[in-house]
Amino acid sequence: MICQVDLAAIQNAEAQIRPVARVTPILESMRLSEILGAPVTLKLENLQRTGSFKIRGAYYKLRKLAAEGQVKQVMAISAGNHAQGVALAGRLTGISSTVFMPADAPLAKVQATRNYGAEVICIGKSFDETKDHAMEWLEANPVTFISPFDDDDIITGQGSCGLEILDQLPEVETVVVPVGGGGLLSGIAIAIKALKPSVRLIGVQARASSSLYESFARKKLILAPSSPTIADGIAIKKPAQRNFEVLCEYVDEMVQVSEEELSDALYFAIQYKHVIAEGAGVAGLAALLSGKVPATGPTLVVLSGGNIDVKLLDSIINKGMMRAGRFLTFKTLITDSPGSLKKVLKLLAGQKANVLHIEHARFRSDIPLGTTQIEVEIETRDHQHAAEIVAELEDKGYRVQRL
Repeated sequence: MICQVDLAAIQNAEAQIRPVARVTPILESMRLSEILGAPVTLKLENLQRTGSFKIRGAYYKLRKLAAEGQVKQVMAISAGNHAQGVALAGRLTGISSTVFMPADAPLAKVQATRNYGAEVICIGKSFDETKDHAMEWLEANPVTFISPFDDDDIITGQGSCGLEILDQLPEVETVVVPVGGGGLLSGIAIAIKALKPSVRLIGVQARASSSLYESFARKKLILAPSSPTIADGIAIKKPAQRNFEVLCEYVDEMVQVSEEELSDALYFAIQYKHVIAEGAGVAGLAALLSGKVPATGPTLVVLSGGNIDVKLLDSIINKGMMRAGRFLTFKTLITDSPGSLKKVLKLLAGQKANVLHIEHARFRSDIPLGTTQIEVEIETRDHQHAAEIVAELEDKGYRVQRL
């Protein structure tokens, strides 16, 4: 096996990173436990410094390099979380960092990386293009490259999360972890399987970028087709042999989740746990909510990160509210006379519906003379409430078309 990480190395790393990386809290989800019929706990790595688990491995790696005294500058390639981890680790260890990020990387992640002290170069239309530019730069600037997952020290640092899990929830029987390149799951797996081999370890990938899932299923490393995903933090096109071997050795199962399942999990985390996570961070939660992973005893899900773009978060919330029946948009015809709209609004007020938006359309060829079409967006309690409103409108003679 390429990877030479063991429990002793992880325990040593945990002691070294303890002053820097937080021991993130765990949170029992009563609602999720009721849904699945088993106790489910969330490990909130979204509350870690830099907003994800990445500081664990990055700090341990750069701390070792700083102690050796030979490295003054490092380079990393990242769409966000690894970039921030390396940037902060560099600032804390006195090593300068240059980070290459895709040109369309979320502005918040780019700015955060700069704020931690890194030089950020945004270039490339895709992660692969960014990587090509970074490798060209590296040839001209021979500094130390920091891989996000294909590195024993990175895996070792991430393994500290596994030690925390067993310390915080010793009765755990199943641990579910998001997977991109496999650095986090590799470290957690080595730590947990060494201390409690009976624990079932499950990795979760986004279906849109599932090379490790496909490789695990076929027992050989392959490159699967990829497409854009809201789980950009685990959208790794080319996994590494090092992590693949570790997962094959220690991980019990791998599953994949769809974009819709990821979106639903994000909304669930916000609505029921008041937790803000990112798409990649809720992959494990999505697997549980969708039934891909049954809970058969005390189960812990790692929420690996919380660095989500505000615009995407707004879209997720609105979509989640629509799917939950919290919004209703409909159109209908009313007579083009004073008081007609007031009658509709009075009916909606009687139903305790909050009107968000109204549009009138009079002068269109498909609208009969003497009438006006209105399109109304309202806030409702749930699907049943929306259905009751539509039923009352129709009882009053309005022909309602839901949009």
